[in-house]
Amino acid sequence: MKQKILLFLQAQRIILWKFLRGAEFHLTLGDGTKVWLNSGTRLRYPVKFTGDVRFVELSGEAYFDVKRDEALPFVVKTSRSEVMVLGTEFCVKDYVNQVNQTTLVSGSVSVKDFRGQSYVIVPGQQVCIDQDSSRVLEVETLYFTSWKDGYFMFDQATLERIMDELARWYNFDYFFANAEARNMMLTARIKKYDNIDTVLDILSRTGDIRFSRKGNTITIVSR
Repeated sequence: MKQKILLFLQAQRIILWKFLRGAEFHLTLGDGTKVWLNSGTRLRYPVKFTGDVRFVELSGEAYFDVKRDEALPFVVKTSRSEVMVLGTEFCVKDYVNQVNQTTLVSGSVSVKDFRGQSYVIVPGQQVCIDQDSSRVLEVETLYFTSWKDGYFMFDQATLERIMDELARWYNFDYFFANAEARNMMLTARIKKYDNIDTVLDILSRTGDIRFSRKGNTITIVSR
């Protein structure tokens, strides 16, 4: 069941959408920009954009389809980056203890990291920011945006990364019984089923891993 908390701050006329685990949502901002919010995401934005910049703050992951306005740039601020566009489609990911990613689907964006370094990217590129460095990668954007269309997609991702994504959506804890399972590489396209057991069954068909579940805790063992 989708869960959401709407907080309206009268003094600043700011709306904060906060989504818990296992939730996602689609909304349209005052300027016509469309936003898809992934599980565990917070978006802070004004009821009506004023001034010379359309400014929002993001924690988590969101896909933006920005209404073009040559006179008013659209800026997304995260804990480690500022993304500026005039009108385009892109995805920004900024979860705690994970690499900050900006993935461009169309148009052009400028990304400035927390060190002050700026990058201008084109469709099919991604800016990755971590504590040590920032870099631009060539990527298949579908693997980073499919969540908004109801799918998990992974391209040679570690099982640990896959479990992180699943845990955020299905709200469970997990641990690996042996280290080799943690770094197992998988490529997969999985529909977001209502029940995590269906997803685990699909992953176990690789023949190399086994899952056991007790309550809200899942144990992963390599065979």
